[in-house]
Amino acid sequence: MKKLLFIFFAINCFAQPGTLDETFSSGTAVNLGSFSQWLKAAVVQSDGKIIVGGTFSIFNGETKRGIVRLNTDGSIDNSFAIGGGFDFVNISSIPTVSDIAIQPDGKIIAVGNFDSFNGVFLNHGNIIRLNNDGSIDSNFNSINFGGNVFTVSLQQDGKIVVGGSFNGYYTIGNNGVTTNTPCKSILRLNSDGSIDTTFNVGIGPITNGGVGTVYKIIIQPDEKILVGGDFYGFDTHYGNCLARILSDGSVDPSFQIGVGFQNDLGYSVVNDIDILPDQSIFITGDFSKFDNIPSNKFIKLTPTGYKDFNFGLDSSLNLTIRNTTIQNNGKIILCATGSLNGNYIWNTIRLNPNGTNDATFQSGTNFNDLPFFSTLQSDGKILYFGPFTSYNGMPRINIARITGDSPLLNNQTPVLNTISVFPNPVTNVLNVSVQNENTINAIQIYDLLGKIVIQNNGENMHIATENISKGIYFIKVFSENRIYQSKFIKE
Repeated sequence: MKKLLFIFFAINCFAQPGTLDETFSSGTAVNLGSFSQWLKAAVVQSDGKIIVGGTFSIFNGETKRGIVRLNTDGSIDNSFAIGGGFDFVNISSIPTVSDIAIQPDGKIIAVGNFDSFNGVFLNHGNIIRLNNDGSIDSNFNSINFGGNVFTVSLQQDGKIVVGGSFNGYYTIGNNGVTTNTPCKSILRLNSDGSIDTTFNVGIGPITNGGVGTVYKIIIQPDEKILVGGDFYGFDTHYGNCLARILSDGSVDPSFQIGVGFQNDLGYSVVNDIDILPDQSIFITGDFSKFDNIPSNKFIKLTPTGYKDFNFGLDSSLNLTIRNTTIQNNGKIILCATGSLNGNYIWNTIRLNPNGTNDATFQSGTNFNDLPFFSTLQSDGKILYFGPFTSYNGMPRINIARITGDSPLLNNQTPVLNTISVFPNPVTNVLNVSVQNENTINAIQIYDLLGKIVIQNNGENMHIATENISKGIYFIKVFSENRIYQSKFIKE
């Protein structure tokens, strides 16, 4: 009984989701009023400290070039002794840290646009590994990328996958001789920084002008690698802005995205990719269609690459999404502009896993400017980063921490409705009946592995099943406002 009472007490004492955490403040942070100052990346260490990267030279009045570590209350952690931080040796420009990853041993990999750190010229420009105290890890002997590095992701075996805008890299030998090697905007490094020669992406991401740009790399739990950016194909496979590749670098033929992303204005790009707990994929960027299906700047895909018709926004929402973060319970945190019931908003939205507005996330008047991105802490709280200066009227410059969901609540799952299917078991034709629904948008049938084996636009409720194998299948029917689900046996 005491244990039950404790859980009840903990849940009810957890603040309303969307409430400002007033114990956290990063002071004046950076001067985002200048176009030369930006926050671009943040990660939370296992001890709760927060590493922030970007294009900046001053943070809360202190010289911090490109990177800073904050204590759990938002104050600067000066035990992270970076000295002069990132810089360039021969040019006068503010360096950039575009992405950060933390290894299991606590070491920190930063990528971006720079060639020196704390006064030391780097043979491995645009990538570095730091020790937990902020010093350079001298055991990391990587390459020098011939262009910007925008994204980094770590495999479970310690290998490092990086992407950006580069068509080559160079190394400097012990004799001082520089060797240039062509490559295609994505590489995998061994844990010591050397090139992993087993990773072959062929001609990689391509555009009409040559090499494409990779903005986001996400490694799935099965070690397949999602690649998003600005390209119209990957190696010999056509598909705008998105590809999934296997561990050896080859394109995954089971990931079927058709023509990929398109834009009525002629330019499309994928900026952000997230994996949900059910292994579906949430994507944001600059596009108006996916495989010729209208999809305005964001979409949820099934694990095999089809549009997920489970996901549909409330009619009260009209959003342009810049960035997403996925909670453990599948809820989707948005950095977005748009309107809710006709009222203009700056990121007042959290979505349920099926895309409906989560009304439990109450954030009042919200930010006074658009957050660029967000990240989660292990306690469920949400860190937002951007050019805002207040939240619900409270001063918060560039960084704010908001209450999310208690980790105790993160095992909740959505409940779907059911439909009638007959005969069941079925041999040749499955009949589908949905009462009180005038418009059916789509029907999808999945096997036990989650692969879509049959899909139509809902016009035919008598589905031919003679060409699928014997076994158990799931069926989902998508109407204007609901999702219906059932299962059947094919004999």
